[in-house]
Amino acid sequence: MFTAEARRLFERVGYPREWLEDGARYTADDSYVAYDPRWAEEIPAIPHDTVDVIIREHARERPDAPALINLGRTITYREFNEIIGRVAAVLRDAGVGPGDNVAVMVPTGAVHWAVFFAIARLGAAHVGVNVMYTSHEVDYLFADARPAVLVTLDLFLPVIEETAAETRPPIVFSSRLQDLTAPGFTPYPALAPLWNAPHVASEHPQLMELAEQARPILDGTPVDLHEGIGQLVYTAGTTGLSKGVMQTHYNLIHNAVTHTVAMPGVKTPVSYSILPLFHTGGFFVYSLPTWVRGGTVVPRPLFDPSDALQCIADHAVNVFFGPPTLYVATLAHGVEDADLSGLWVCATGAAPIPDVLAKKWKDASGLELWGGFGMSELNSMGTFAGLPHKPVARGIGVPVVCEARITVDGSVVPRNTEGELEFRGMQVSRGYVGKPRETAETFRPDGWLRTGDVARINDDDEVEYIDRAKDLILSSAYNISPTEIEQVILAHPRVTEAAVVGEPHEYRGEVPVAFVIGAVTPEEIDAYCREHLAHNKVPHRTVVVEQLPKNAMGKILKRELRRGLRR
Repeated sequence: MFTAEARRLFERVGYPREWLEDGARYTADDSYVAYDPRWAEEIPAIPHDTVDVIIREHARERPDAPALINLGRTITYREFNEIIGRVAAVLRDAGVGPGDNVAVMVPTGAVHWAVFFAIARLGAAHVGVNVMYTSHEVDYLFADARPAVLVTLDLFLPVIEETAAETRPPIVFSSRLQDLTAPGFTPYPALAPLWNAPHVASEHPQLMELAEQARPILDGTPVDLHEGIGQLVYTAGTTGLSKGVMQTHYNLIHNAVTHTVAMPGVKTPVSYSILPLFHTGGFFVYSLPTWVRGGTVVPRPLFDPSDALQCIADHAVNVFFGPPTLYVATLAHGVEDADLSGLWVCATGAAPIPDVLAKKWKDASGLELWGGFGMSELNSMGTFAGLPHKPVARGIGVPVVCEARITVDGSVVPRNTEGELEFRGMQVSRGYVGKPRETAETFRPDGWLRTGDVARINDDDEVEYIDRAKDLILSSAYNISPTEIEQVILAHPRVTEAAVVGEPHEYRGEVPVAFVIGAVTPEEIDAYCREHLAHNKVPHRTVVVEQLPKNAMGKILKRELRRGLRR
């Protein structure tokens, strides 16, 4: 089922021979489809280097072009490359090298990006830490990832100090929100409370102050791109605790380059970047692909619709991406008087696009709103609906430089049949760090990744999403594990049983709702959860009940709880 063009491309990106042979056996009647290069623009050659090579090359070829516009400050490729090199020198002096993990708990912005590329330049692995985490959650991540170094915003130091000393990284650097920004920058309303918060005094050294005095490292470190881990992305799972998805250095450079096909017609992108950098989408849609094309990234630590529209107008933003809630909020703010003339690509992900939202955006802006399917195990995007020669009006698109199939009990089913959605490609991650059983359940030996999501492939090669087979709650683009919340609630001394499910929510998509058995009040559970969970995981409401629906084996029937919420 490979076209001749597809086979040549897959060979160029490093597809194993056995995958090519296996892909050739599928017929037109099978629920299987492979990316066809004729659907999109030509994909550049993928450098055999760590992902920071993107900045190194542009620093030579277009040194004075803007790489970042960070809270009022324009940073050229030459300057950005030197900043990265100086940060890399500081980290190397701290002992960071190939095989080391570096945790970063810093909001989206130039500092986080400089640290990310510096880590890559040293051949080490970036570990993004959710900036909303409590000390309890950070503790788990530290124990699981065992980072050698932590870089954190100074405002988060109180959280770090509450973590267990035995798991906390031995070396901690702090940064400030004002680092690498324009002097006198006036924060927009959503950012102002964080911007104006008092700095936290600490004995930990300031990273950027040390970097200013360092001699930059301007060359990459040789690593095994296919074996060396370049990033751990922590994602919620149905088993409860977060899993660290191992992304190789090749995964990172492969997806940075191949994701450029999702910006059709944009020669020099200027992308508005709001997604957090502990989330795979913050890297690949669309910051890294923007830099591949020598464009400019406009990062924002917090979203504000008025600020977003101002950025679009002031910086000629032509690529706009965010979860569906970003578009809901922007429409609610009003776009009638906004200058959207430069916008070219409007895309969303992390949740299926409601038909009404796409229509409202088109009516208000005149622009199509494209979607797709992605997950951390895929290094972000698996399908996209807006390829220039294969637009998909229904469904979640077609595979992006990979293969997709639908299976039931491990066997491929006929077209238009519902089953589990699976992907295979060079973007698929290596598995979960320290979790061989979970890795074996999700990553098949023949290269196929099981998503746990239900879909079908129609006669036009389009993937149509049906529903999640997992119990994850998708709230404002973030996966939330019900089991993790349940484990926290069950630790309450007066709770005997607990179940958490997702309830539809007009703005967030879904919110967690807890059903609890015990001598407690909803207010007590709310307070307890706020002490132990990030605020987005705290149940939207708690229902104290006398019993929970169960099957004959004693398993809680969550579908019955969900059905009750929808009545």
